[in-house]
Order: sequence, then structure tokens, then C-alpha cells
Amino acid sequence: MSPLSSFAQYAVELLSSVGPVKARAMFGGYGLSLEGVSIGLIADDRIYLRADDLTRSEFQAAGSGPFIYQSRNGPMTMANYFALPEDSVDDPDKAARWGGLAAEAARRAGAAKAAKAAASKPRPGAKAPRRPAARKSRRAVTRRR
Repeated sequence: MSPLSSFAQYAVELLSSVGPVKARAMFGGYGLSLEGVSIGLIADDRIYLRADDLTRSEFQAAGSGPFIYQSRNGPMTMANYFALPEDSVDDPDKAARWGGLAAEAARRAGAAKAAKAAASKPRPGAKAPRRPAARKSRRAVTRRR
């Protein structure tokens, strides 16, 4: 495992008051996680934190933009990750607030994903849906005559 860049180490330290934040190398940058849940990423020495419908407007009001990366098809916007506001990059107290919002958004996303998975599982004791009988080919039907 390669050592973290100095900026990734700084990001982990900056967000440490939120909890045991870890950085892991991925796609030329780093993923930031808290207790196994993705709360952000680092790309081009910039911290992007998880956002959702409840927190996105706060990031936008603070002047933050979404994470945009280049793909084969042109620029792609990840609307669930917003840049840490500029005034928070050097302020651990402000960064902790944004990190807390990211952790809450990540937990909500995890809960929604779990609920969706649970809803798609069959209930215990429920009968499996019947499959329609296989149709015989025309050739098989004509041979019997």
C-alpha cells in the first residue's frame, strides 16, 4: 500500500474531529471514509464531501461546486460530492461541521440503500412467483402427429 500524499494526510487530520476518517488511494486520488462509509474524496489536492438533497443547498450557499471529472464522453458531474468550502480548508472547526454533514448524508444514503435492498428481498415463507410453462417449438409439435 502506497503512503498517503501530504495533502491526503492533512485532509484526514482536518476531518479527524468527525471521527476516525481514513483515506484510501483510488482512481488517481483518494477516497475518504468514516467507519467504512464513504464521506468524501480527494482529487487534484481538493477535498470533496458527500452531499444529498438535504445538504446540497448548504454547500451551494457556501460557494462550493460539485466534483467534475473528465470521462471519454466529456465532463461528468457527481452531484453527490461538493468541494469543502474555501474558508474551511484551513479551519478545523469549520471543516468538522462540513465533515459532519457529509457523514450524515452518507449514513442516510446507506440507510436508503439498505431499505431498498430489504424491500426487494422475498419475505420468509412467501411462495416464489410461478414461471410460465415453457412453450414447445412448432417443430416439436408437428413431429408428434
